[in-house]
Amino acid sequence: MNEQPIERQDEIIEIHPADKELNVIVKAKLSGQMQEQGSKYILKIVNHVPVLVFLFQDPKDSFFKEINYPVILERADTDWIDQQLITVNILESSSLADQDRQFAKITLSSADSERLCQSCRDQVGKTADFIESSIIHIYDIEHQDEWLHKS
Repeated sequence: MNEQPIERQDEIIEIHPADKELNVIVKAKLSGQMQEQGSKYILKIVNHVPVLVFLFQDPKDSFFKEINYPVILERADTDWIDQQLITVNILESSSLADQDRQFAKITLSSADSERLCQSCRDQVGKTADFIESSIIHIYDIEHQDEWLHKS
């Protein structure tokens, strides 16, 4: 059996809390524009793990990232989880020397904010590796096509 390794976005997309918001840092130059009509994001919950899908006008530019809450807890404060409405900043980081450029600021709906917070709280007491293993399948090509190109 000739299995291809699953391509992950960990190297180019990271999630970091910042005060009362979440930063999604994309270590690449973002091209295109986010959707103007309809939603700019979709929140999916996969095995109690939130997955944020960010939608661009050209579906090829769209991307998604899971929130592994135990990893975030190791890194920083988590004031953002107590907010009524969660704000997500998409930051473009083209190099270490340059300052991150804010690409977009998105406020999740109150229902999505609540679902995101609850799914993160459901991860408390689990290890980062356990959370990782429960969502690794989202990186297979079928899910990428389903979420990014047919949304």
